[in-house]
Amino acid sequence: MSQSRSSLNTVILKSVGSRLRTLRRTKQLTLAKLARKSGVEMATISRIERGQMIGTLESHVRLSRALSVHLSTFYAELDHALKLAGSALTRSAGSAPASPRVKRA
Repeated sequence: MSQSRSSLNTVILKSVGSRLRTLRRTKQLTLAKLARKSGVEMATISRIERGQMIGTLESHVRLSRALSVHLSTFYAELDHALKLAGSALTRSAGSAPASPRVKRA
């Protein structure tokens, strides 16, 4: 896996995890209460919140229902985080990637 792909995966993990933790705390739920409400293992929720795993779409659906939020709420800040990460990766690489060449007849 390339450095940039690894960095983007990290951004995704951190963004989704941070959003989940914020939503859970806003609803004043403990990990144990959210696990009971959602049917998702407490350890899984904890790993998602810490950015150690992304979870499955099914777990995201269960968690969003337990938190009474739309599924898209989990990903609300992801686009912004990816844009910031992309800018940082481009700067650290020294230049923007080359445009694909079009072969003319």
